[in-house]
Amino acid sequence: MKAHLVAAALMLALGVSAVAARAEAAASAAPQLPAYHVKGFRSALFGQTDKQAVAAIEKDFGVKSADIRHLNVPSDGTSALVVNLAHMDPAPGVATVTYIFGTDGRLIHVNVVWVVAGNATGIERGEMVNAGLKLSGYFQSYAWDSRKSVLNVPLGPNSVTMFLGRDKEGGVVEVTASGVVFDRTVDGKRMQSPTPTGPVRLKVGYGSPSEGKDVTKIKSGQF
Repeated sequence: MKAHLVAAALMLALGVSAVAARAEAAASAAPQLPAYHVKGFRSALFGQTDKQAVAAIEKDFGVKSADIRHLNVPSDGTSALVVNLAHMDPAPGVATVTYIFGTDGRLIHVNVVWVVAGNATGIERGEMVNAGLKLSGYFQSYAWDSRKSVLNVPLGPNSVTMFLGRDKEGGVVEVTASGVVFDRTVDGKRMQSPTPTGPVRLKVGYGSPSEGKDVTKIKSGQF
């Protein structure tokens, strides 16, 4: 079974002032969506220390401290906590949640990744796409900073950003899928991506406004 993502844009030129006025009035009367604020993931909030994030992970997933891996990344001065879960809704496959801390030891980014390893079946790929659509739909039910959200942007033959949004404070949420089939328009023609092989992967990334500032940068003259 193949899964399809269709990104469609529809523009209507009415050309009748009375109709346009009624449409504008209806739009202004429409209920406003609540704003989404990217604060972290579940109980793990940006700015928390390693110890606070461990407590949040234990609370959110019912795991023990010994089940959480601690990693250091000397190249950029960051560190991370990693927890593996046999399953987490809404996607199939093994889930890995990675909590990344800046040079000051405070949480700046969280990645939630689902993977079906090996040569995933068409059904598994479809399930992963459906999970991505659910997540994308969830984030679309909120308001984002003006003109700073996008949908269904191809990243490669079988990879796509299903949703990307930035809040008014600069926090970012991104939903991406790889190893999937989707439709896209190239030079005005509808084309389907090639049949993928290998694993299928879905990722939700949560980035804090300070993320780019909290990593060690290469100084001038070092290279």
